[in-house]
Amino acid sequence: MSDTKARLLVARKFQADVMARALADYDCIVNEADDNWTGADVIARAGDVDAILTSARTKYPAEVINGLPANVRMLATFSVGYEHIDLEAAKARGLVVSNTPDVLTEAVADVTILLLLAASRRAREGFEMLAGDKWLAVGGWKPTQNLGTGAQGKVLGILGMGRIGRAAAVRARAMGMEIHYHNRSRLAPDLEQGAVYHDTPQSLLKVSQFLSIHCESTPQTHHLINAEGIALMPQGAVVVNTARGDIVNDDALVEALKSGRIAAAGLDVFNGEPNVDPRYFDLPNAFILPHIGSATMETRNAMGDRALDNLDAFFRGDAPLMPGGSSATVTVAPNFTAPDILVGSMTSASPMIDSISLIRPSMKPCFSRAEWYSAFSLRSPSSRASAIAWMTAGRSTDFKFFKF
Repeated sequence: MSDTKARLLVARKFQADVMARALADYDCIVNEADDNWTGADVIARAGDVDAILTSARTKYPAEVINGLPANVRMLATFSVGYEHIDLEAAKARGLVVSNTPDVLTEAVADVTILLLLAASRRAREGFEMLAGDKWLAVGGWKPTQNLGTGAQGKVLGILGMGRIGRAAAVRARAMGMEIHYHNRSRLAPDLEQGAVYHDTPQSLLKVSQFLSIHCESTPQTHHLINAEGIALMPQGAVVVNTARGDIVNDDALVEALKSGRIAAAGLDVFNGEPNVDPRYFDLPNAFILPHIGSATMETRNAMGDRALDNLDAFFRGDAPLMPGGSSATVTVAPNFTAPDILVGSMTSASPMIDSISLIRPSMKPCFSRAEWYSAFSLRSPSSRASAIAWMTAGRSTDFKFFKF
């Protein structure tokens, strides 16, 4: 087999471990300035590349997909969401698309609870009181000062009970909250864990003293949380959004925060990012973060490794992890080589991704533990950690390592 490497356009600069692996395994063209490339920027630089490693910041509507040179055969996005890519246009063009689900579940669920508590306990107001010497001016602690809303015993409505929604539910149960949810389909009892199912979003909103949004951004969910939806919620409810900004109508939420109809909101995502509706800056009951849901070193490294695993699989002739349950018929030019990687049989309960045969292992197993360890040790530390996590987290019931 030839040693020719596939040529990869890296449209953003990623973490050091991820970049090192990409540069070692592929012939890379890198966005060294780390600018937010437009679709036109990508097209201009993709003249002789085989694949693109991108992020959700660059949009790939049909005109960009169709404008990519014919030599571009795969688009790997460093994200779980794929609303920035026109999948129908990609399918029509024969462009394989992959995403990076599951590896950021725990990190986003953590931030969900951070937002829930910070918003409901008025953390922003407390900080501003200290930073502006207002606390000193009023003589310090008072029994009626900065009273928030407690979570224990309250109903948490989860809109979208996928992996992240379920992980958030685990954390909320530990805080004594009662879990209700709406999903496109009801979960099996072992996944529900006693949560109460609602067959419509409106039914869920009526009981949600706290609402946590975890659904996909689709035409059906666009501005789902609007004035009519907010009017259904209990007085003084708390809204948390770690999904996508366009699920919430800003006009409706801002007005509800001003009037007190909604007591507080915790937001990590916004309409038109990186632009943020400036009205949120003036609302003391809006606790906002700059889309940091997956922003841990461990998670971002795991996302990078998953994206590169998908690219490895594609150029090896296997099926990468693709959004929407589609499967690709992959044809690989014989002069391309990809590095050996070690994976296992992986499964997922995601309602959004039906085909989770992530990377099909060949039928040639490792013939010795030493041979397996030698190959495994060549992976980056985060890549090894990601593989071990798959084994130990119960995501695979039959995890066997294979050498390709």
